[in-house]
Amino acid sequence: RPYCGLPLKELEEMGVCYAITANGAGIYRVSQKECLYSDCMDNQLSVELVERLDQMDIHMDLFAEGDSYSDEKLYDKIDLLPIPKPMQAYIQSSRSFVKNLPQYVRDRKIQIQKITMNFYQGEDGIYTDYEKVLRMLSADERLEVVSGGYHNLEITKKGTTKGKGLHILADLLNIPMEQ
Repeated sequence: RPYCGLPLKELEEMGVCYAITANGAGIYRVSQKECLYSDCMDNQLSVELVERLDQMDIHMDLFAEGDSYSDEKLYDKIDLLPIPKPMQAYIQSSRSFVKNLPQYVRDRKIQIQKITMNFYQGEDGIYTDYEKVLRMLSADERLEVVSGGYHNLEITKKGTTKGKGLHILADLLNIPMEQ
């Protein structure tokens, strides 16, 4: 999840000081929202992906600089996603909904850490555009493509992983990985 989706009060109560977010693309000092490390996709690639994905029958969220964005046209369709109600509520409460997401990314040169896609389920039980999107993304060697559950897809810059993020945080804190 992005920084904006973290349960900050609970993390503070537990004494958690750092968070690896967006599948390893962002590492933050929790209390100050201080970004210690960011591994974003190239802006040209980001614009190209968002424009192509915007044409698909999917729900798309972008994670950038600790925040999360979605297109306002998708807000009323969140309850159609085949995910648990608490997850739907989390998406509604943690995203900034903007008009024309591709234009927003292009105009502001948004540095995307991660794109998450959720797919609608047809009456036949098939997830619309899932296979098409998976083939398209998997063919692009610049991307890391994973599924976080509920038949979703998540993409980051190639080589970006939670494990790599853990190694980077350990190095920043001078903690040997053995510990």
